[in-house]
Amino acid sequence: MGDDVDEVVTELTHKTGQPDGLYQDGRNYRIWVRRWAEILEENRRRLHFYRAHLDYQPGEDTDLEATLSKYLPPEQVASTDRGEPGS
Repeated sequence: MGDDVDEVVTELTHKTGQPDGLYQDGRNYRIWVRRWAEILEENRRRLHFYRAHLDYQPGEDTDLEATLSKYLPPEQVASTDRGEPGS
């Protein structure tokens, strides 16, 4: 995990016939390369799913928004504030 991925790592983790980000697929393990922004976005979408389908309301979103603003581009953080679907 990291804030960014250079060209060499991108080339190593984007191979034909395997999911993007998979570096090594061993017998009993997998090594993935992922950016923090991807992980945060994936979990933000999960949170929105739970809110919409289970009427789940966490106590405070301020910590989540502060973390998102640290790793996501400003336009993505702004779209999360508006609650736009698929963003």
